[in-house]
Amino acid sequence: VGPCLRAGPLGEGYRVAHLILGALTLTAALLALRTLTGAATLSLDGHGAYAAGWLVATACSTAVLLLPGNLETRVVMSLAAGPVIGVVVHVTWIRRALNSRR
Repeated sequence: VGPCLRAGPLGEGYRVAHLILGALTLTAALLALRTLTGAATLSLDGHGAYAAGWLVATACSTAVLLLPGNLETRVVMSLAAGPVIGVVVHVTWIRRALNSRR
């Protein structure tokens, strides 16, 4: 199904390796996880931690994207590293907030 869906709107000349497409799908799931942890952070009044998670993730993604190397690899690593770092920031703050309420 994937090749047919890509060929329709993008034309027959557009090709993406299956591994890259799978990696991009995984990075989309990581972004969804960062969005969920961000919502959890906001629900505990962690507005500063929410912003910090997104800003640190953006800076990390930008830094990885600017590294030398193959473009496809840099894009996938950039899209994966940012959300992971953002989730770490959010989850760290959430754990501290929950522990302080005990």
